[in-house]
Amino acid sequence: RRFIARTSRRDARWRRDRARASRARARGMTRAQQFGSVGAVLLSVWYATLRNAELTPSARALVVAAPIYAVVAFALYSVVVIARGVIWFPTCEAEAEALARDVARARRELAKRGVRVHDDDDEREDAKPTSRTRADARASARASTRS
Repeated sequence: RRFIARTSRRDARWRRDRARASRARARGMTRAQQFGSVGAVLLSVWYATLRNAELTPSARALVVAAPIYAVVAFALYSVVVIARGVIWFPTCEAEAEALARDVARARRELAKRGVRVHDDDDEREDAKPTSRTRADARASARASTRS
């Protein structure tokens, strides 16, 4: 009964968040649409300047290279946004404790079934199951009947 109540609350929260996100999308453009719109406007201005303006050779070289500068500026902006997101990523102590409890519970259940799970201090070679699986037993039985 407790699981059903928890699940229904989680489902209601998910539906509410989905509705909120769809309302936000209906209100305005997504970030990709914003970048695309600004890029289209800048590209049309660049093309019009390149075709119609009387430019000196140095100014013309600058206008021709402007898209390259724009791509480099966009790449730098993207790196800064990603780095900022990584630096200020929230820590979730409650979720970390819940995950540690889940891992401990899973290890206890595996230990009941005879599987030895390695700890961070153990070496990988030592982390082998203490009992054979059914597939291993069948394979060894087939091998022993053939010989």
